[in-house]
Amino acid sequence: MEYMIYLILPVLALAAIAPLIFPRITGWNGVAIVVAFSLLCLGSSPIVPSNTRLTVLLLTLLVLSVAYFRRPGGIEASPTRIKWVNFWIAVWFAMLILVTALHSYPLTVLMLMAGISVCAVEICRRGCDADRETIKYGIVVVAVAQTLIAFIELVVTHIPILWGYGRYADGTEVKLANPLLGPEIVRTQGTMGHPIVLSTLLVIAVLIIIDGGTIRTRWIKYPIFGLLAFGLLISGTRSAFVALAIAVVFSSVLHVNARDRWRNLITVLAVSGTLLIFDFGIRQIWADLVGSGSYTNRAAAISALPGLFNLNISRLLLGSGFGSENDLFQAGYLQQNGFRIVDNQLVTTIATNGLFGFVILIALITVGIAKGNSLFGSALVAMGVMMFSFDYLRWPAIAFLFFILVALGAGSTRSDLGRDARPHAGSSNKKNADLVLAREGYVA
Repeated sequence: MEYMIYLILPVLALAAIAPLIFPRITGWNGVAIVVAFSLLCLGSSPIVPSNTRLTVLLLTLLVLSVAYFRRPGGIEASPTRIKWVNFWIAVWFAMLILVTALHSYPLTVLMLMAGISVCAVEICRRGCDADRETIKYGIVVVAVAQTLIAFIELVVTHIPILWGYGRYADGTEVKLANPLLGPEIVRTQGTMGHPIVLSTLLVIAVLIIIDGGTIRTRWIKYPIFGLLAFGLLISGTRSAFVALAIAVVFSSVLHVNARDRWRNLITVLAVSGTLLIFDFGIRQIWADLVGSGSYTNRAAAISALPGLFNLNISRLLLGSGFGSENDLFQAGYLQQNGFRIVDNQLVTTIATNGLFGFVILIALITVGIAKGNSLFGSALVAMGVMMFSFDYLRWPAIAFLFFILVALGAGSTRSDLGRDARPHAGSSNKKNADLVLAREGYVA
């Protein structure tokens, strides 16, 4: 009960600053997405007690169902494209449910995740500009709340609020030392269930801040950016910083006009060359990473990939089902280093969803990146990079975030001018400024 008090503190802090951050809320479909996402972040992870977890998932589905059956409002953005995205998401889940049922693995959580994801993407399809803005604001606010909870975890409770630590198969706690702050500091996770899950959310929120189209007031934007960066630091996830860097480079080079593209590319090459020449401790950090158990387990997952091709043809094409990983470890198809966690979403997808599921997943990411504007394209690049460090589609909150980003990316209108060429609100040519903002999916 005492931990509930600490959980209330970040909520009160957000209630105080929310009027400063939020514009007038008109996108109620977006509100439903944000409320659903908040619930999933609060209590849907695999470490949550089963009954509580199912209650949260059911409540999330109820919230989305209310929004789904409301009379649609707003202007649809690329509805046909998002319809096809949702069709293939539904196919992806349907195949997984069928295979899971055939192999007699539990279905309840999977079916709830499928209903939540498909319903949420359909709500995004019906959304207008206000809904998309609300979703982006909401992601930032949830990330700020989780950072505040993680800070309390670090300095006050010394244990994750509400759910505590997860446990390995042998019963020991998943209590991880922070490689960025020293072995005496434990990595924080908020209520998300794992530090990597928390850091994935924070990376997306940081990209929203960097994009600059959502929170533009500097005295609000910079403190939030600093807070989220601090959250990434105390989560201790090195791969999150790598994903963030790659996503920023992607956006800076590909989503700008030709002049800025060359300028940014030269800047990236100059910074990279400086780091290589002067080191700044980068080589030691790399050596520590390569020598860590976290790296060796992920390398072992990729090395074990050929073993999955020894499965019979039906399991290779359609997968072994949601929750089949332990049996695959035991049968020798996945890494045999004694650590029974895959830690690679792409390998896990081939194992559980088969090659068909893998192809669909890659196609969804590709469409989201190719059709997405600066923000959603870079966000999906970051999510793609994080797939190499964690099998996050088993975690409802991040799976939800992933499918929402795919839908928003597929439905966004990508301007040829890109983010950096977007006129400011004070541009003398107001008509042209509004036109560019509209093409990028922003409200001027």
